Amino acid sequence: MAFFSFKNISVAGISAAVTPGKIAPSEQTASDLGFVAANNLLTRKGINPEEIGAVIFVSKTPDYRSPATATVLHNRLKLSVNCIAYDINIGGAGFIYGLQVGCSLAEKINKPFVLVIVGDTTSKQLSAGDPLMNIIGDGAAALLLEKKLGSKPVLLQSGADGQGFNVYTVPGGGFRPNNPKETLIINEKQWNNFFASRIPEIIQSFLKTCGADVLAFDVFAFSQEDATLLQTIARETNIPFDAVLQNTTKFGNTSGCSIPLLLCGHFAKAGKKELHILTCGWGEGFSWGVASFFIDTGNILPVIESSDFYQDGEVSRDF
Repeated sequence: MAFFSFKNISVAGISAAVTPGKIAPSEQTASDLGFVAANNLLTRKGINPEEIGAVIFVSKTPDYRSPATATVLHNRLKLSVNCIAYDINIGGAGFIYGLQVGCSLAEKINKPFVLVIVGDTTSKQLSAGDPLMNIIGDGAAALLLEKKLGSKPVLLQSGADGQGFNVYTVPGGGFRPNNPKETLIINEKQWNNFFASRIPEIIQSFLKTCGADVLAFDVFAFSQEDATLLQTIARETNIPFDAVLQNTTKFGNTSGCSIPLLLCGHFAKAGKKELHILTCGWGEGFSWGVASFFIDTGNILPVIESSDFYQDGEVSRDF
C-alpha cells in the first residue's frame, strides 16, 4: 500500500450538505450539494476565491460524462483561471483519496488553499424499489486544505485490489459495448467478506507504519456500512467502540461523504478544541484508505439541508 506523510498542511475546514429526506430529487446532483457545502465553507472562513489553487471533485455520480464536474463547480464558485479543476471517479474511499490528492497538490502549487469536494447521489444508481434505498443516503462535503508552517502532519495509506472491479458496478452509460444496464449491480456476499476481513488488517498496518497506538486518537470516523461491520473492526483492532462515530440511522450510507458528514454531525457545536482523528474509507474497485489528521472543532461546520439545484446545469443542443 502507498504511504504518504504531509507536513505544513492543515485541514482548515469541513462543511457538509445533505438533501432533506436522505434521497435527492431528480433535478439535484452531488455537485449541487457539494456547491452548497463549499460555498458555505468559503463564506464562513472568509476565503478569497483567488487564493484557491485547485478544486477537486471526488464522486462516482458526476453531472456529466464530459466535461469534468469540477469545472462546473469552478464556474459556480467563481474561482480563478489560475485554479486547476478536475474529477476523481471513486466512491466510498473518496474522502481519503481526495485528502491525499489535495495535500499533494497543496505541497506544489503557489496558492495557499486547495478545495476538495466529495459526494454522491447513490440513489440515482438504484432501481425503484431496490432494498438498498433503505440504507443509503445522498450527500456531499467540502474540505479546505491550507499551506501552514508548523501544522501537525497528515498521514495517509491507501490501496486498491482491482480483482474486485466487478463486485460493485454500474455497467451502462460508459463506452464498453454490450453493457446496457444503467443501475447498480452488487455482489453483497463478496463485498462484505472482502472488507470485513481486510479493513482490520489495513488499519493495523497503517498504525504499525505510523508507530501509533489506537489510544493516541480522540475519535474514529469510518465508512458507514453498518454497525455490525464497525463492531468487527473495533474488536479486531482494539479500538474502543464508544469512540467510533456512527450516523447510519440518521443519514444512511453516504459513500465518500460519510467521513466528513460524521464529523460535521458530531462536532459542529462542540466549541473549540483540537481533535486527533483516525479515518478509514473503503468502496468499489476494491479501494480503501486510512488517514490520521488533526483539526480544530471550530473549523467543523454544521450540516446543511438543501434541495437546491443548478438550474443552468441542463445542457441542450441549442447554443
